[in-house]
Amino acid sequence: MARDLLNSIFIFLFVVVSGLYANARSTFGAEFTFTNDQILAAQQGSYVNSDASEAHREKMAEAVRRTCGNCTITREQNSYGVDTLRVTYPDGFYFLIATDPAVVEVQTKPATTSDLRRQAGRMARDIFGAAKAAGMAPSERGTGGGHIHIGYHSSTGGDLLLMRNILVDFANHPELANGILAHDHWNSQPIQALPQENQEAFKKIIEDFDRGQIRDIVTFANRIQDEVYNWHRANWSPPKKYQAFNVTRLADLKWAPEERTFEIRSIKPQRSLAEYLALTNLLEGRIEYLRTKKSPVALRIPGTMTPRQGYESFARFSAEAGIDFGRFRQIMKLGSVANAVAVQTPKLLCFKLFVD
Repeated sequence: MARDLLNSIFIFLFVVVSGLYANARSTFGAEFTFTNDQILAAQQGSYVNSDASEAHREKMAEAVRRTCGNCTITREQNSYGVDTLRVTYPDGFYFLIATDPAVVEVQTKPATTSDLRRQAGRMARDIFGAAKAAGMAPSERGTGGGHIHIGYHSSTGGDLLLMRNILVDFANHPELANGILAHDHWNSQPIQALPQENQEAFKKIIEDFDRGQIRDIVTFANRIQDEVYNWHRANWSPPKKYQAFNVTRLADLKWAPEERTFEIRSIKPQRSLAEYLALTNLLEGRIEYLRTKKSPVALRIPGTMTPRQGYESFARFSAEAGIDFGRFRQIMKLGSVANAVAVQTPKLLCFKLFVD
């Protein structure tokens, strides 16, 4: 009797929580990065902090304090045991000022695109403005990246087919990591850049999913990490981290539901809040496009792409997402295919469409 009651309560709570997530919109968490010559020169190895980055973290916090009005700034320690400063506003919005290799990194509270628009003025002033006041800027060379975390539950509502389609769609569009959003195969390898055996392993996992042999997100994510994300061109460890589409937080149940995210790592540091808003609109639009697909999206990882092929593929990608490609190009300062620069890597031809 007691067990039946507990089961009924569990089912009720599951249905309620799933319903809440199903009606939610995708949430996005930023990792803005800022640096300068002094921070770059002080970096040693892969340490997440240096005297210079810590000093600039404090300078940025002081700049925030001067402009934020009624925010509070508290000090805590991150998982590395390094001080992090939490900036909190009366309405609950917050961001963290931390350090990472060769940068000061700002992590924002997960928010929907509509929430981000409401916070835009504050974020532009107290993040980008404060970083500039502290003598820092986003790296034009890509140092630190501009990774974006997308909430698993908020974006998919626990729909495993949708999650599968989001991952496959990203694999089908390697141009995103080969010059459109970034071109850093050290920090964010697309599946297309992995050895052939890893690509075959990915295809096998997708086939198993489509046969009904994978029925939960933890199994799905762990198989991706163990069988596909086990290689890095320079043997960086752990290799599962340095992938264009990171699923680390989906593979481990230790994360709270609101912390379970998939991370798009193949994104260059955002140079302005407008760029971040454009990127989150693009990602949200693409997820909504995929939500309309009620069957598995076909896996078609392309081979080496010319700049024109990559450019045209991304134009289709953005159009299907409901994004004005011309406006996106303007905000992101993307060049045209005519001025794309080919970049040869050990695995494939990349291209650069950014205009510095």
